[in-house]
Amino acid sequence: MNNSTSKTTLEDSIAFTINKKTVSDGQTKSRVFPGSKNCEWTFSYYPAKSALSHETEKNHVRITLNFDQAVKGSVTIEAEGLPMKTSEFPKCHYVNMFYVHHDDFLAAIGYDLRLTCTVEIDVDFIPETKPASEKDTSLKFPKTESLLNVLPKTESLLNVLPKTSPAEEPPLFLTMFSGLRSLEHTEKLQNVTTLRGKILSHLRLDDDKIKWSCAYKFRYLQNESNRYRWSINYVVNDEYKWPVEISAELYQDMDISFNGKLIVEADRLPTKTYPITNCGKFSFDYLPYEDVYNVLNHGSLQLKFTLAITFSHDYVPEIRADFHDYNEVPTDFEIHCKDDRYEVHKDVLTKISPVFEKKLEHDFIETGSNMIEINDFDFATIEAVMNLCYGRPLDNISVGLTLDILYFAAKYRMTDITVEFESRLVHSLSITNFCAVLQYVNNCERTKLFAECAEFYKRNEDTIKTTVTFLALPGPLVNKLLKCAFQFKTEMALFYHARQKGICLDVAIDPSTIEIQTLADFFQVVPYAWKNQIGSLKVKCAQFYQQNKDEIDKSWEYKSYPKAMQQTLNILGRRLEARTDLREYENIPTDFEIQCGDNQFKVHKNVLSQISPVFEAMLRHNFVETSSNKIEINDFDFKTVETAMNICYGRPCGDLSTELVLDILYFADKYHIADFFTQLEVSMHNLSITNFCAVLRYANTLEKTTLFAECVAFYNLHKDSIGRDVAALPVPLVMKLLKAVYHLETELETFLRARKNRIRLDIEELEVPTLADFFKTVPYAWEKYEDGLKMKCAKFWQDNKDTVRKTEEYLSFSRSIKEELDLLGACFE
Repeated sequence: MNNSTSKTTLEDSIAFTINKKTVSDGQTKSRVFPGSKNCEWTFSYYPAKSALSHETEKNHVRITLNFDQAVKGSVTIEAEGLPMKTSEFPKCHYVNMFYVHHDDFLAAIGYDLRLTCTVEIDVDFIPETKPASEKDTSLKFPKTESLLNVLPKTESLLNVLPKTSPAEEPPLFLTMFSGLRSLEHTEKLQNVTTLRGKILSHLRLDDDKIKWSCAYKFRYLQNESNRYRWSINYVVNDEYKWPVEISAELYQDMDISFNGKLIVEADRLPTKTYPITNCGKFSFDYLPYEDVYNVLNHGSLQLKFTLAITFSHDYVPEIRADFHDYNEVPTDFEIHCKDDRYEVHKDVLTKISPVFEKKLEHDFIETGSNMIEINDFDFATIEAVMNLCYGRPLDNISVGLTLDILYFAAKYRMTDITVEFESRLVHSLSITNFCAVLQYVNNCERTKLFAECAEFYKRNEDTIKTTVTFLALPGPLVNKLLKCAFQFKTEMALFYHARQKGICLDVAIDPSTIEIQTLADFFQVVPYAWKNQIGSLKVKCAQFYQQNKDEIDKSWEYKSYPKAMQQTLNILGRRLEARTDLREYENIPTDFEIQCGDNQFKVHKNVLSQISPVFEAMLRHNFVETSSNKIEINDFDFKTVETAMNICYGRPCGDLSTELVLDILYFADKYHIADFFTQLEVSMHNLSITNFCAVLRYANTLEKTTLFAECVAFYNLHKDSIGRDVAALPVPLVMKLLKAVYHLETELETFLRARKNRIRLDIEELEVPTLADFFKTVPYAWEKYEDGLKMKCAKFWQDNKDTVRKTEEYLSFSRSIKEELDLLGACFE
């Protein structure tokens, strides 16, 4: 508990060069902040009017930032000819913002446009003071994970404290608490009071007319200084037999807003409820005259009027008497929080918190000096909690302070405070504090409170969804909120709602559950299928597109899609059309053989001529190999040839492995019979972790540009799962993939990125051609002991030593690096 936290500001910039040709393509770059070892951030630019644009952003360029760890800071976007835009953001992992109108952005692009994003963030550094030999029994969580991934799903929040050593404070609550104070939710915590009153009266028939037992009745509702007078009257018109009316009056001594309702009950008549939202006189139609009259024919009728009004007011905790007497007893312990301290009694600490009790019971070092340090909460929070326990007055409690108190109570297991303040928290919900409250109830697994937050969101969705704090919420939490608020049973229902409302979601949907039956379905599913690279879903989109091509081509949504997406829909759609049926040849004797090793496959010459221009040319020119009505194929195995020909004949082939499908497609490419294997080629668009490398190799070998682009996008989404499998691919292919994924220009940048991703590449063909490359490579080569790279750097040094010596970068090199460059460089003299 003696670690001190220091704040440091980090700054970095990323720039994109955009021209008329690339303006419709999104771009993404990642960097590590200078001065930090592992604080990585990503800057993404999304053009307007792209297929991934929501309805609300069709005309604006969108900018997003992603951070490996939650940070608070500011972002500045600037480009020549466009206004500079600076925005501050609260502590979060994700920032989403609009920049400028699409037309203004296009107008600013001359030959090219340099778009620069500069980010400043505040980072906490906590130096290690614990000896390496000391055993650490506290819970450890990865810094870059969100709190949602940190909390155990099967345990309550209060069970995450270590049972073996309760004195060790888990760093979990530091993560939970750190983003809260910056939001400054100053709204006062509210308490809700409900007052109820009852008036009884009777109706009877007198001379065949409905009579009210008492023309006017009144009562009082009173709570502390609030006094409400209310009365009831019954209005009946026997002459015209108009509907029976109830007249109610309500007055109060103080001007306080409230919600109320009047409930009218009677035997043999339906119960009626009427809203009352302010003071005054109200008249309500009760029931038709005949209904009341018919009931009174059987005797008198008792009416019960119940008035319930609910109003909110600032919450002031009751003064607790449990430890009030300790105010007269000298203190024997202190709680330190940075430069502040709060004097307490050990006995009180042991009674209010089992965590404090264990700390004191085990006589830890920090308690041996009669003090404890708490630095993951501010002093105002600690003071408020202790004042509550000692029965000292506490007023002006804001929602922000309430959340701090609740996190503190959860950490130290002070359940009575948790119950008291949580019961008031939901009544204090507002647009501005909603996200902070939602994160608390989710982090602490408060199911009932979460449902109430979801109901509040449902009533105020259009306003909440546009707030900065909502945009910064973790994706899984937004998914959970929407499911709870609207009772969605499937991911697709959730996805459709989010698309309609313009909410960005990462939703995993089972493609088999999706049916595309209308144009609206088509335009909702297409962006999702392409963004997440779901091949089977693309096939469904292509089938629908082919059936409704004329109508879709005219729509503005289709015209806004990138050309690559339009081309894929066209190509897949055409290939899915029905092909010539060759099953008619099943009853005709064969007249030709394909020899493959020791096996033969009997076919028809006419079939070979129809399916392949290569076979047709062989047969037409009466090549030697075909003159004997036989051809030998030895560069494919028999299984590949047999399955390919069975597909051409329309015979069932069952499930095919990825390896076999790829062999068939290579066979089809050689003999130009791809039209009969459309379904197989389409299946290659259904990428997975297991088939990725094989499909990538196929797309590269046969120059399938669209499929290769999908492989790039798939790898960008799943590179952590694919891992180092790509290292088994040819080096040029790996370099090509990494260049496309990370928008790299040089071989050196690609090599360094591969090393960062732990992919080992042969460096024989790598060159160090420029000063910039040299200064990038030297630190890496010496730090990682890359002898091959050292030799590349030494060669550049030997050829350019006069220029290199004059640079500041070279002067900053260590003496050992300079000496080794000289030594190795001499090899190239």
